Amino acid sequence: MDKFKNLIIKNKTICFWLILFILIVIGYFLHYKTVFYEHDVIINDVWWYFKYANDFYKNRLLPYQDFSMEYPPLSLLNWLIPSLSGNYDNFCQLFLLQNILLTIICLFIVYKLLGKFISNKLQCILTTICSLGFIILFPILLLRIDIFPTILCLLSVYSFIKYIEIRNNIFSFLAWCFVCLGTLVKIYPILLAITFFLFHLKYKDFKKLLLYFLVLGIIFLPSLVLIFLPTYNSSNFLAYHSERSVQVESLYGSILTFASSISDFQTNIVFGHQSYEIEDQYGRFFAQISLSFTVIFIFILIVYLIYKLLKINNKNKQIRLCIFGITMSIAIFIITNKVFSLQYIIWILPFFIILNGFLQKKLLAYINLFIIIIIPLLALLIYPIYFEEFLKGNVIIRFLSLGKNILLILETVLLFVCINKISKKHHKI
Repeated sequence: MDKFKNLIIKNKTICFWLILFILIVIGYFLHYKTVFYEHDVIINDVWWYFKYANDFYKNRLLPYQDFSMEYPPLSLLNWLIPSLSGNYDNFCQLFLLQNILLTIICLFIVYKLLGKFISNKLQCILTTICSLGFIILFPILLLRIDIFPTILCLLSVYSFIKYIEIRNNIFSFLAWCFVCLGTLVKIYPILLAITFFLFHLKYKDFKKLLLYFLVLGIIFLPSLVLIFLPTYNSSNFLAYHSERSVQVESLYGSILTFASSISDFQTNIVFGHQSYEIEDQYGRFFAQISLSFTVIFIFILIVYLIYKLLKINNKNKQIRLCIFGITMSIAIFIITNKVFSLQYIIWILPFFIILNGFLQKKLLAYINLFIIIIIPLLALLIYPIYFEEFLKGNVIIRFLSLGKNILLILETVLLFVCINKISKKHHKI
C-alpha cells in the first residue's frame, strides 16, 4: 500500500492527466445520445462541414467563388483529417474524435499557462474546473470547430508571455503567427492583436512590427485573396454576418424575448442564417448599435491598458496585464455582440480560468469559479435542451437566458475589479 502511495506521489502529474482523461471519456459517453440522436439541429452543422470539406478537398472547388461558406478560409483545416474518411458517418466520428483530442491539448496548454504563476495544486484544481466546463459544453464543443481557434489563441498567449519573459523575437513572431492563423479560422482571435500591439508600442518595437506585418502578409496572402474573389453566390462569410439581425440568445435578444414573455411587448422570431433571430424594428435597432457598443468598450479597455502599461515595468505584472487585456477584449466582444452562440463560451472559458488564477482571496476565487461553471450549464439548458420551450415563450427558460448573459457580465466585471484591486495593492513597481 505504501509503495502504491509513493508511486502516485512520484507520478502525480501523470495520475492527474489520467484522471482527467477518464473524466473526459465519461463526459463523452454521458453526452453521446444527446449529441447524436436527440438534437438534429446540432448534427445539421456537421453536415455543412462535410459539404464544405467535400467541395474543397474532393471536388476542388473554391470557397466564396464556387460555393458559399460562412467561415474564414482556413477553417477548412478543421475538416482536413475527417474529410479523409470518405463518407458522412465516418466524417462525423473522426471529427468528434479529433475534437476530443483537441480538448485534451487545450487543457494541457491551460495547465502549462497556469503553472507559470500558481502552485501545482491550484494548477490541477483550475485545469479540472476548466475540463468540467468543457464537458458541460460537449454537445456543442465536440461537433463545432471552436476548440481549434481557442487552442491557437492560447498558443499565441503562451508565446507572447515567453516573449515578455525573455524578450526573444521568435516567440513574439510565433504569437502573431497564431493570431493570424486563428483569425483566418474564426474571426475573434484578431482581438488578441489589440493587447499585443500595445505591448509592442511600450517596448518601442516599431520596426519589428512592420517586419511582422510584411512577413505575415506574404504568408497569409493566398487566404486573404480567397476572401475577396468575385463570388457567384449571394453572400460570402463577411456579408453573411453583416446581414444578421439580433440572435435570440444574445444579451439584446434575451432582454427582448424576456420582455415579450412578461408583458404585451411583441417580438418577431424567425429562422435565418442557421439560427433564430429577432426580425423586427427592435431587433434591427440593436443589431445596428451592437457594433458601436463593442467599439466603445474596446476603446475604454485600450485607454485602461495604455494607462497601466505606462506604470508597469515588472515582468510578472506585465504578464498579468497581458492575460487581463486579452480576456476582457474577448468578453466585451461576446457580451456586446448581436449574435450569441453556445460555442462562444468555449472561447472565453479558458481565459476566465487562467485570469482567476491571479486572485488572492479564496472567497472571491470560489465565487468566480462557481459563476464560470454556472454560465455554460445555463447556456446548455437553454440550447439545445429547452430551446423549443424558449421559442414558445416559456418565462422561466427566457429568464434563465437573460440570467446567463447577466452572469457573463457579472463575471467580467468581478474579474476586472479584482485584478484592478491587485494592481492597486501592489502599485509600487
